Amino acid sequence: MKKFNIVLLTVLLMLLHMTAVSAFAGEFHLFDKGKRLSDADFAEVTERLQETADNTHLNVIVILGNEQLSDITIESLTNETYDQLFSEGSDGVCFYLDLSGA
Repeated sequence: MKKFNIVLLTVLLMLLHMTAVSAFAGEFHLFDKGKRLSDADFAEVTERLQETADNTHLNVIVILGNEQLSDITIESLTNETYDQLFSEGSDGVCFYLDLSGA
C-alpha cells in the first residue's frame, strides 16, 4: 500500500510538470494526517514537491487524509486550506488523497 501511495504521488507530480509556467516561484505543503509516510518517504515526497513547485511555478498542496470524506467536504477542505496558505488569485493545486483504506 505504501509503495502504491508513493507511485500515485509520483504520477500526480509528473502531471504537474506538464502544466503552464507562470511568473512566480511556487511553494509547497505536505500534510500527512495519518502519519502513513516513513521519514524517508516523507523526505522523498517533500523533495519532489519542491521540484514540482520550482519547475511549474505553481503552489502545490498535498493532503494525505486518514478518513473517508464526502466530495463536498473534500472540496471545502481543499479550498479552505489553499486560501489559508496562499493569497487569492495565486496559481496552484491542492490534492486530497484518501488513504483511509475504506
